[in-house]
Amino acid sequence: SAVRAIEAMPNVEVGGVCFDIRIPAGNKNYKVRDNVIYSGDGKTVYGVSKDYKKSTLTLDKNVKVITRNAFRNTKLKKVTALGNLTTIGSGVFMHNWHCKKFEVKGNIDTIDAQAFYKCHKLEKFVCGGTVKKIGTQAFRGAIKKDGIVLDGSFDDVEVGKEAF
Repeated sequence: SAVRAIEAMPNVEVGGVCFDIRIPAGNKNYKVRDNVIYSGDGKTVYGVSKDYKKSTLTLDKNVKVITRNAFRNTKLKKVTALGNLTTIGSGVFMHNWHCKKFEVKGNIDTIDAQAFYKCHKLEKFVCGGTVKKIGTQAFRGAIKKDGIVLDGSFDDVEVGKEAF
């Protein structure tokens, strides 16, 4: 099996389903908890290991960023973020055939371009607070505007081209 050691590379892009990941002892940039790959401070999620077998994932209030392609090619059906997110990266669930619900209990600053592009099974995207920006084609081919639930309105949201 392929083994990848992540050394002191603070800007590495992991994303999606990863092979066996080993974080060398003393590496403060990354940590793996319950087969989920986080930054050392726990504020960024990079993806899940191939050993992640659950269909749901709950991210604690400390998580602020979900990186580009983090859950692409996974079998996650539901993701819940308990706090505020600054970024949902591009391609997070792009072309995903499993995700049905994505929920954020707090606010979202930015949903990057193509974050949920052609996430065909997505039925509900719920934000318990406000969203500042929805990127180009963020939900294109995935969900209609009525499947997105925001506590606030769409009036103050910057919406990119072909977002829905």
